[in-house]
Parts: sequence; structure tokens; C-alpha cells
Amino acid sequence: MKTPYTRLLEWTRDNCLPLDRSLDALEAPLRALIGNARLVSIGEGLHGAREPIEFRNALFAWLVERMGFCAIALESGLSAGLAIDAFVQGGTGELEDVVGSGITSGLHRYPQQAGLVRWMRAFNAERPSGGKPLSFYGIDTSPLSGSPAAAIEMALAVLQRVDAKGAAELHQRLEPLRPCLGVERTSPEPRGYTTLDEAQRDAVTAVVEGLANRIEPYAEDAARAVRQAESYLRQFERGWCAAKGPSGAWPSIAISDRQKAENVEHLLRQRLAASGRMLLFSHLGHASTLPVSIALGAETVALPEMMGSHLKRLCAEGELLTIGHLIGDNQCQPEVGVAPADSLEGRLATLGHDALLLDLRRAPPEVLEELHAEPHRLHGQLPVHQLSPGLGIDVIYFTRQATPAR
Repeated sequence: MKTPYTRLLEWTRDNCLPLDRSLDALEAPLRALIGNARLVSIGEGLHGAREPIEFRNALFAWLVERMGFCAIALESGLSAGLAIDAFVQGGTGELEDVVGSGITSGLHRYPQQAGLVRWMRAFNAERPSGGKPLSFYGIDTSPLSGSPAAAIEMALAVLQRVDAKGAAELHQRLEPLRPCLGVERTSPEPRGYTTLDEAQRDAVTAVVEGLANRIEPYAEDAARAVRQAESYLRQFERGWCAAKGPSGAWPSIAISDRQKAENVEHLLRQRLAASGRMLLFSHLGHASTLPVSIALGAETVALPEMMGSHLKRLCAEGELLTIGHLIGDNQCQPEVGVAPADSLEGRLATLGHDALLLDLRRAPPEVLEELHAEPHRLHGQLPVHQLSPGLGIDVIYFTRQATPAR
């Protein structure tokens, strides 16, 4: 029986970049790997693992100091992230409070998040006169990463500062519908927005659009977030709940990932200077440029087009570099554990490196043929994610293990 990934493993031995030294000591190969990319997208193999977050922080600092990168974007609430950006620019507040409310989906719990924000604030405070400050962005508006209700509340707060009478009017119109400005995707019965009839949905849309129009001249990002949040809610059919099956959530997932990509493109084209460069950090399922499916019981279900596929189309040639995290041993979830010996992750683990980078763009055809021979089931993530065919990334970031971030 043929041993899988034989050619890839042989090529990797001589062509990988072991991460056994500081990034400063690896400057030449790292510069060659990053090249002229304006957007470096890291897809972590597992939310809550220490290794990818610490690598992200170290790489971002290196990219800022060595290659002039000026921004980072996270798979976190767009509206919520505005407070973190204000803080890293020197605004008031306590670090823990800002991170606790500004990084959503529970990802604020990991101390590495506060470490990133602390470092960015210190860098901005100490930068030379005239130097470009660092910026922080969230890119998501779905309830999983910043609820629509939160986006609406922030927009109302902006309007309150510039038009208190208008804010009071819209607040009054929205008040009866306030409990329904979200979707509980795991609920066994319809709740929140999915209980609204068409007239009630139209009422929400009218308030949101009026709100967005009024604040847009003062807070474009808040207006953008509130519009996206409302359009996300619109994707759910009336009466949908988890008991009716996951397919009813696919339209919301589809628009959410499209919005993420559009938000990233907006940052590149509108917020950063023409030569501005940014690091993007999300789950590998969102970052991969290939179709993604997940295992639900005995069934493998294709997901709608993910953010990475949109970004591949939106970015110019050479503008996007995608780095995907693969895991040899998931110690965050003992039931997952060590990758099978004949899997890609299991084979990479035999090389003996705690962590490495492997630039697949330089791989010979016979190696890529092995990699793309069949769909790849990511080891370490539950539910299991499958990328097809291959990985949909430019560079493998492999860690021998994934340990809890805290």
C-alpha cells in the first residue's frame, strides 16, 4: 500500500522554514515569503488555541516593524472593533474593558488578545512624529461575531451625539421590536427576528436605513455595520429554528462571508493608503480560497462560498497571501487528540519541528498533485471541516500541537 504524501514530505524536509528562532533571525526567508502582498490572511485551525494567536501577534509586530504594515483585522464584530481602534489611537478606557467589549464571540477571553491591543497602543504612543499609526478593525456583523442589536445600539449612540431629537424618534420607533433584533441559531423553536412578519421586518429595515443615512456623514463604519447587520437578519425565513435543519442558516452564512470580504476590500481600498498593508486573522474555514464543507453526523454538507473565495476574486494578482494553520495534536479537545498517522498533519508531525512554514507556491507539480488528489479533512476542528480539493492556501503554518490559549 502506498504511503500518502511521500513526495510532499520529502520536498518539505528541504524546503520548510522551521520556526525555532525569533522572526528577526528569519528575516530574509520571511521577506521572500511575504513578498509584495498587501493582505496577509492567516486562517487559524482552531479557535482558542495558543499557538496561532501567539504566532499572529509575533508576525504582526514583525510585519509592522520590518515591512511597514499598518493595520490588523480580526474575525470579530465590526461595530465593537471601533472602540478598540479608538483605544489603540490613544483613547481613554481600561484595557480589559475595551478588549472585553471590543473582541466578540468570546474570543476576548484569551490573554493574547489584550497583549495585541496593548502592544498596538504602545507602538502608536511611541511612533516618530509623522509616522503612520496602527489601526485595528473588526470585519464581522453576524450575531456570532457582534450582534445586529449591538450595531444598532452603537449607531443610535452616534446619532444621539449629533442629533438627540432624531435619535429619540428612531429609538421610540424601534423599541417594540428591540427584543427581536437577533437570531438564536441553536434554539429548538423560532425566537427573535425569525418570529417577525413581513410588515415588522419592513419596519426594522426602515428604521435601520434612516439611522444609517443620518449617521453616515459622521461615522461611516457605524452606518456600514448597521446596514450589514440588518441585511444579515433578512436572510432568515420566518419561523426558522435549529430544529428545522441547518440549511435555513446557509443564506445568512453566505451573506456574512461575502460581507467580511467586502469589509476587508473596503479597508484596503478606502481606509489604508494606496500602499497600506494589513494582516487579517480568521478561522481557516473562512480564509481558505477553496470550497468548504462540514461533517454533520454521517453527512458532509457543503457550505456557501466563504470569505477567502470572495477575497481571491476581489484582490489583484499577488495582493493576497493566505497562510493556513494545520495541527498535529489538538490538546485543546482531548477527544480529537493526535492526527492519524497517514493524514497530512500526521505526516508533517514526523518531521520533528514544533512549528514550521511551508510555501506551497514553490512546490513542484508532483507535490501539488499529491496535495490536490482528494479533499482534505482538517484535523483539530469540530465539526470537521473539509477543504476541496487541497487546502486553498499559499503557505502552510504547521504546529505539532495546539494547546489552550488560557
